[in-house]
Amino acid sequence: MSENKRQENTAMVFDVQRYSLHDGPGIRTLVFLKGCPLRCWWCQNPEGQSLQQELAFNPERCISCLRCVATCPRKAVSVSWDGRPTIDRSICAACGQCVESCFAEALFMYGKRKSVGEVMNEIICDSVFYRNSGGGVTIGGGEPGLYPDFAVEVLRRSKDLGFHTAVETSGDVPWRDLKRILNCADMVLFDIKTGTPGAHLKYTGRPNRRIQENLRRSAEELPLEIIARIPVIPGVNTLAEEMDTIADFIASLKRIREAHLLPYHSVGESKYRWLGKLYRLSHLGAPSREELDTFAIILRERAGVEVDIGGLGRGRHSRMMRGEEQV
Repeated sequence: MSENKRQENTAMVFDVQRYSLHDGPGIRTLVFLKGCPLRCWWCQNPEGQSLQQELAFNPERCISCLRCVATCPRKAVSVSWDGRPTIDRSICAACGQCVESCFAEALFMYGKRKSVGEVMNEIICDSVFYRNSGGGVTIGGGEPGLYPDFAVEVLRRSKDLGFHTAVETSGDVPWRDLKRILNCADMVLFDIKTGTPGAHLKYTGRPNRRIQENLRRSAEELPLEIIARIPVIPGVNTLAEEMDTIADFIASLKRIREAHLLPYHSVGESKYRWLGKLYRLSHLGAPSREELDTFAIILRERAGVEVDIGGLGRGRHSRMMRGEEQV
């Protein structure tokens, strides 16, 4: 292997999604980096939380051949009471030998270390779609701020090729790293989970002071487009105090002109089971239309922003609220 190849920036990637129509304008390629400082109760991508490669097991695919039991060098896979494999994750090293032995593909790995060059090869394959649609590349996760060198290089190479660049971030990383990344982006989709410190700590495991400060500095110091993204979680941030606090914070930043409301759903719940993790919100349903409309009106009136609800359309909901459009 050449010296240049050994020194090339790498990151743990858990997905590269092509032909996306979300997370930025036009048709896009989304690069999901693995690892996140937050542990949001509603996270749709639990496979993106750990920095390490992880073993997943989908029992619905399992044919009980038990080859994995015989293959595991640590004896982390054994036979459960129902004759199917069970994994002791306290001793599993995620070596992948059981995955290689699984004909049914019930066992699989989340995460693969990739170089900038490997990721760029996937991005370039879709370049014709970017140019025809005004699309480009979005780096998200997990949290791209955990891989600043990698993210900067992918974004710079993409911009050199004329692609629109965007970043999705929770904002809970050192400002010096986030600033480097955002200086290479045309747009940032900045998550705002809750408004009050207590709720943020309870539902994400982290305080929100650094997140708010990083968003404020992004708005004050950087020229890129900023879109606030707010997951709408019934009983968590649909309370009046939470909605008001979020709206007032966005209003204080002046430069933010657009907010996206992302309605909660439980589509990712099965992935928690596959990873042997607890899903805390199995009892929760989607937010009502009334909750979404109320949140949108508060954002419009208190923060003066255009509001998109779950892909309804760029700024469309605010135009509806002003009577300029009907559904």
